[in-house]
Amino acid sequence: MKKFEECISEIIENIRTDRDSASELLNDAKNYIQQNVENHKTVGATMAKYIEALQRSNDQLIKVGNLLQKDLQKEEDLEFTEEELEAMHSDWKKEE
Repeated sequence: MKKFEECISEIIENIRTDRDSASELLNDAKNYIQQNVENHKTVGATMAKYIEALQRSNDQLIKVGNLLQKDLQKEEDLEFTEEELEAMHSDWKKEE
């Protein structure tokens, strides 16, 4: 389980780093475009790619969240209440 959690943490850190980089580039491009109309023609397609990169990292975060949720559900499924444990213990004693 520890390797899984370490892997998830590393994935999230990488996604955030990528988002920060794309966001910084997007802000730089936005500032460049505001200088004149010709710059928009030059940089518009590049900005679209930055936005796509941000969207992909959103999708990646959602996928990681789903993995974590599935993992938590598996853990919850393995937990028993005190009453359930006592009932199982009684059943095992009966079988002996």
